[in-house]
Amino acid sequence: MHIRTTLRKFLPIYGFASGGPLRFKRAVGHRDLFYIDDKDVDLKDVIEASLPKAPLDTAVTCHWLAIEGVQPAIPENAPIEVISAPSDTKKHEQKDDDLPVDIKLPVKHILSRELQMYFDKVAELTLSESDSALFKEALVSLPTDSGLHPLVPYFTCFIADEVSRGLNNFPLLFALMRVVSNGNSAPNLETK
Repeated sequence: MHIRTTLRKFLPIYGFASGGPLRFKRAVGHRDLFYIDDKDVDLKDVIEASLPKAPLDTAVTCHWLAIEGVQPAIPENAPIEVISAPSDTKKHEQKDDDLPVDIKLPVKHILSRELQMYFDKVAELTLSESDSALFKEALVSLPTDSGLHPLVPYFTCFIADEVSRGLNNFPLLFALMRVVSNGNSAPNLETK
C-alpha cells in the first residue's frame, strides 16, 4: 500500500512492453551479470520498410479527472474499447432541405453551486484584486481543499484564455502564475 501512495503521481512508462517472455543471457566472464537478449535490427531494413497506413479518422481524446489515481467509470471517461469510429450513416443526418448536419452531443459537467461560486470568486480576484487578502486566502485554499478536482478543467481554460489575452499585463500574468503554482502543489489534484 505504501508504494502505491508513493508512486501515485507518476505516470506509467509506455512503449517498453514486450509481446513475449524476456530472455536473459549471462554476460561472458561475469557469473552474476545478466542482460536481456534483444534481437538486432538492421537500420537499412527499418528505413526501407513501408510505412503503415494512416488512420481513417483521427481523433484526440483528453482525460482530466482521476480520483486517487483511478479513472472513474463515467461516460466522459469511456474506455477506448467502447469508443468506436462513428459510422457514416450516424455521422451526418439529413435535414428537410437535404443539407448534412453534424450531430454533436453536449458534454455536461455538473458543478455544485458552491464550486461555481468558488470558481467565479477566484477568477474575479485573479483578474481584479490580486493584491487583496481574500485572494491570498484563496491561494492558500487551492492546494489544501480536496474537493476542487471538478474545477481543474475550468481553471485550465480560464488561465489559458487570460494568458493569451493579457500577455502585456504583467500583474495579471503574475497572479495567474500564483494560481497555477498553488494548484500544482495540491497533493490531491491530478493536474497533469
